[in-house]
This record gives sequence, C-alpha cells and structure tokens, in this order.
Amino acid sequence: MRIYLLDIGGEGRHTEAINVNPSPTKTLGPNKVEPIPNHLFGRADSIPLPGDSVAAIIMGRTPPKRTAIKEILRVVHSSGTITLRHHVSIHHDPHRIARQRIPGLTTSGRASLGNQKLIETALLLSPAQSNRIAPSSQIET
Repeated sequence: MRIYLLDIGGEGRHTEAINVNPSPTKTLGPNKVEPIPNHLFGRADSIPLPGDSVAAIIMGRTPPKRTAIKEILRVVHSSGTITLRHHVSIHHDPHRIARQRIPGLTTSGRASLGNQKLIETALLLSPAQSNRIAPSSQIET
C-alpha cells in the first residue's frame, strides 16, 4: 500500500490527502463539527500505517516532537518529502528539532495562509540516509 499524501492533523484542506487526526470532525473554520474527509484515526506519534508507505507528509498546527519525528520517518518512503508549516514565532523555531533529526535536503521560508504568517520547512529525504536519525545526544534543547 502506498499513500501519496498524508496530512498529520489534517482536516481536509488537501483533497487528495489521507488526514490523520484524533478527532473525526473538523475543529476549525466555518465547517467546524463536519466529518473530516479521508479520515484516519491517529496522532503524529502513533500513525496507524505500515512503514515506508507514504510518499509525502504535511504537518501543521503542532510542531513535531521527537516521538513524532521518529514515527514520521517510519512511515515515509526513503525518498519522500516532509513539509512542516507552523506559525512564525520570534522566540522559538518550531522546526529546529526536525531539521536536526531528519537527514536530507532542507529548505525553509516564510509563507502566508490567509492572514496567517507561517514558517514552512520542506525536507527531501535522501534514500541512503532515510533510516538514520541523529542521536538525541546531538540535539540542542
């Protein structure tokens, strides 16, 4: 089984995505309480999919923690992409840990979603390194 796009915490913004979310209904916007399309019950730290089964992952709203990064690396294909989108903060880089722990090519920039200012980080995995996670001892906290 191969899934093209997995939206962790998604509520249906990307019509082609499978939306992993602990809630079966939307929690934001004008369609609040409607069922989430293509819903798959789960969380970032416990994705109910087999390893190496996802080509691309999008994650927003909640920055990934170490347990989520490990789980994302388990399910994403060895040459897959991971896109992180979170609110811009002058006091905190929400993607620092992900950039340190996920091997491959990384690009970061600013984006806008309506009136919201976001930082977007895209990580393109390297097939030769995809199963390697930087040890926790090398991570700044």
